[in-house]
Amino acid sequence: MLATRSAAPADAVWRSNRAAAVRLKAVPVFIEPQLCKLVDRPPSESGWAHEVKFDGYRAQLQVRGGRATIRTRNGLDWTERFEALAADAKDLPDCIIDGEVVALDRKHMPSFAALQAALSEGRSEDLVFFVFDS
Repeated sequence: MLATRSAAPADAVWRSNRAAAVRLKAVPVFIEPQLCKLVDRPPSESGWAHEVKFDGYRAQLQVRGGRATIRTRNGLDWTERFEALAADAKDLPDCIIDGEVVALDRKHMPSFAALQAALSEGRSEDLVFFVFDS
């Protein structure tokens, strides 16, 4: 999967506490994720980055006042299905984090079958949340 990105040095750090940072008046309940486009080969020109395909469920974690909510890429509230992840995240400061919920197999490789099994058996403690952007 590929996503376009502006060129920046590898050691660049964005600091949200600078005066130029944008402050939201109200945090939205859901921000539609920017989805990648699957292609056969990466572009040869500069300005592109790639993401690993994790074979999980794209999700958005939002923490507000010690309460964590996890939504699907379509905005459905799946906090109950990902209960253990939400419990682990509740102590984070208020934030919105884009990522993917994944189950790992015995070799620590992402497995969609293991994800489906964990969800159908209510074993959210077996899931991992890989963060893309925050």
